[in-house]
Amino acid sequence: DYGLCDDGVVKEFERGGAPDGFIFAFDYLYGKVKKIADKRGLMLGKDYDAVGYGDTPWAEIYGIPTMDPMIELMSEKVAEALDSGRNMTIEIKPVLKVPAIELRSAIREAS
Repeated sequence: DYGLCDDGVVKEFERGGAPDGFIFAFDYLYGKVKKIADKRGLMLGKDYDAVGYGDTPWAEIYGIPTMDPMIELMSEKVAEALDSGRNMTIEIKPVLKVPAIELRSAIREAS
């Protein structure tokens, strides 16, 4: 059971609810959930999962995977479309970035 993390999901988690994971609209929002999880003795990656969005320094600080919205690439594609004067469909796929610690653990477990 995964939920887009909003105040309702955080409050439910605080009351003892236990979703399998959280999807954050911004990396820094993980701080609220981490504080509650720490109080409850829950561990990221063991008791619940989390994915942030924005590829910000907060994701690295918290050690959570984050989706890179590819803003530079998106800006380039929009500029190309505007310069061409044609209607264009632009498809940008965000990239999931996984913290190095998680990657090392996964590689060790697979060996």
